Amino acid sequence: MGNAKPTPLRAAPTESGDALPQFKTPPLDPTARRDRPNGPLDGDSQAKLWEAFTPTKPKRWSRYFAGRRWAIQRVITAIEEEQAHVVIFGARGIGKTSLANVLAESASQVEYQVLRCPCSADITFEEIFRGFLRNLPSEFMDRSARAKNPAVEHFEQLLPRGSFGPTEMTVALSYLKLEHVILIIDEFDRVNSDQLKNQLAETIKNLSDISARITFIVVGIAQNLDELIGKHPSIQRHLVAVHLPLMEAPELRALIEVGESASGMHFDDATRESVVSFAKGLPYYAQLMCLYSGRHALERGSAAVEMQDLREAMAQVLNEADPVTAAMYDMATQGERNGFMTDVMFAAARCRFDRFGAFTATDAADVSLDTDERKLRELTLHKALSTLTLPQNGAVLEKHRTPSGTTKYTFQHQTMRQYILVRQARQRGLI
Repeated sequence: MGNAKPTPLRAAPTESGDALPQFKTPPLDPTARRDRPNGPLDGDSQAKLWEAFTPTKPKRWSRYFAGRRWAIQRVITAIEEEQAHVVIFGARGIGKTSLANVLAESASQVEYQVLRCPCSADITFEEIFRGFLRNLPSEFMDRSARAKNPAVEHFEQLLPRGSFGPTEMTVALSYLKLEHVILIIDEFDRVNSDQLKNQLAETIKNLSDISARITFIVVGIAQNLDELIGKHPSIQRHLVAVHLPLMEAPELRALIEVGESASGMHFDDATRESVVSFAKGLPYYAQLMCLYSGRHALERGSAAVEMQDLREAMAQVLNEADPVTAAMYDMATQGERNGFMTDVMFAAARCRFDRFGAFTATDAADVSLDTDERKLRELTLHKALSTLTLPQNGAVLEKHRTPSGTTKYTFQHQTMRQYILVRQARQRGLI
């Protein structure tokens, strides 16, 4: 077995005479394409489209990023002026990692040293910080510190061989003198260990107390700060929390315009506004519909994206929807056989909501269900929305009580609002 050679992969014969689908382009390298001019429709158009609209991966470069200017400025101010650490949190698909990437690019251009660590469910404190310190060379120490540690090549060698904690980390990083380092800890919501959360909190406090030249940017999915990093009152004064809300319509329009410029495609006004309307503030969904509709436009040989392309894109979005979201919807509406609950779901998806997607029964009662402007009564909606929080009805919604006593609702899955609207678009005359 040990001497066996790997067998080269060969194309398997097909059961019919039809050839299997083949890859059409090599893997896309954004760094190789980012300075290329946008030309007319050509063989590279599909690659440019994929590079411009990236629903399945974060934006890597600022030239593809739109909106969130206030968030970028808040983080920069926190680091440069307040010497604070930053926590960026919000719903899935809201653009947290894209924001962190843009910040990393900007910081690197002014000679911050930026390092990253993506988290897994079982990652440990030692795994995060051994890897981190291994990437800090001894050249980042001042002359006197290097004289005390002549054999040290990188900061990890300042740690004990076995386990270590915040105290040892603080001692090691106290030698950091000549550079300012930013460590981005991404996907921190995946961490299950309360011990790790406590250790990170203690490390942040210790490093802040000694004014160490390091800033943490912690990124993750959460509805509030405590949910992501735990309750640690002692570090609150050292942190700036940036809760990313849903995007405003002008930001989504800017996102599409940036994609148009990068891809060489053009969305007509009606199509662009429909994408904004269906996305309901979620950049993931806007990019998904732009990518799919742009692809359909290219298939018919056009760089102009029109409503017919968006209709095809929406059908594809439904076919490829998250099966959990689809199952919850079908449980709530009994596969749309329950017309009343189908109306309730539409009203919940269509109504106005706050920056973070929360709405009230009053909001839902303002929605016209059809061209006859039929609406549901507010009292009826109070009861129906409450039942949609129950497991037997799909647990589609979560109920929240505000300090003023108002009952608000949010969708348990962020993409449920968009899924409902896309699924009911034709029968409601939305497109």
